[in-house]
Amino acid sequence: MPFTLSHPAAVIPIFHLLRRHTVLSALVIGSVVPDVWNLAPSSLARSDTHSMTGVLWPNLPLGLAIYALFHLALKRPAAALAPVRVQRRLAPLLAGPAWPGFPLSKVVLSLLLGAATHVAWDSFTHAGGRLVEAFPLLQQRVFRGTGLSMPAYRFVQLASTIVGLVAVVLWFRRWFVRARASEAVEDTSGLRIAAVSGTVGICFGFALHALLEPGSAPAWSGGFYPVLREATVAGLEGLLAGLLAWSVAWHAGVFVEKLRSPR
Repeated sequence: MPFTLSHPAAVIPIFHLLRRHTVLSALVIGSVVPDVWNLAPSSLARSDTHSMTGVLWPNLPLGLAIYALFHLALKRPAAALAPVRVQRRLAPLLAGPAWPGFPLSKVVLSLLLGAATHVAWDSFTHAGGRLVEAFPLLQQRVFRGTGLSMPAYRFVQLASTIVGLVAVVLWFRRWFVRARASEAVEDTSGLRIAAVSGTVGICFGFALHALLEPGSAPAWSGGFYPVLREATVAGLEGLLAGLLAWSVAWHAGVFVEKLRSPR
């Protein structure tokens, strides 16, 4: 699969074309939700989420659940981990109720479009993908005679992953330059650095555990790519676990602060 966090690149043009009819957070969530089966314990298989029928089920209900979790529990704690300059630009977006109040129809449309881009992207970058099966050229090996020999679809996968990440970074930079900054943001650098360090530590811990546990031998025997994939998936699991743990701590701190504040 292309790196999960590259997938939001595919929804950037959709958001610009259909801004009045879509919700950016739902588009982004939809674009990554087909990989949830790989990041959390479940009975789902890749084939369940990586098909056009899977866009409706189970991706849509999974996307709705993650959309609710993000807005009600994760977005403010996640924003608190960002550098102060980013927090000041996020502050206007986070003002007001946690639930954004977009019409359900817009949220559903955005989740469906996002998931569809994920399935389409993977169809020509993954073994067994519909377009890989339809176009034998994608099955031919490239860089023959070198240590980098691989099927063409895998090369497209790696190249599109890099392009996607660059597109996301450039889009974020464009937003950062244009966004209005709020000065009403408290600088809590010490706490932020500790929380980020803990989350990064959890990511590396998950990745090392995945590569060093006894069952990881097949990944090592398969060459560099399976090892990279195992480490990446485990690292993303660690990122999710760290973010959830931080969110619980952040909300607990907010609750205690409210109890202490005079009424």
